[in-house]
Amino acid sequence: MFFKMSFDILSVAKDNYFIKINPAFTRTLGYDEKDIKKIKFMELIHPNDLEYAKEVLEKHCQGIPIVIFRARFLYKDKSCSWIEWSSNIDKKLGIFYSVGRDVSDIVQYEIERNSHK
Repeated sequence: MFFKMSFDILSVAKDNYFIKINPAFTRTLGYDEKDIKKIKFMELIHPNDLEYAKEVLEKHCQGIPIVIFRARFLYKDKSCSWIEWSSNIDKKLGIFYSVGRDVSDIVQYEIERNSHK
């Protein structure tokens, strides 16, 4: 029930694959649960953000929680948006529990604000 109530993106992942997503994930990124189980997590990250994402994931696998991870994620239609994630890992089970939200408007505002300085 909790998974279906949230407007934020909720996901559970293991071995680089999502094993559970909520309806907000589908609404935001366009992938349904059947599709997403076939796609590695890193395949959703924009190529320009991939190296940074690998560094963050490596630290996360060592047990460092992700407080804020912001990168561009690819929609099913291949467009992209900035998604900000928080994540924790159960190292014993190798399961990642993550919450994300589209922050594209915030990023655009920050870009515009910084360009006027």
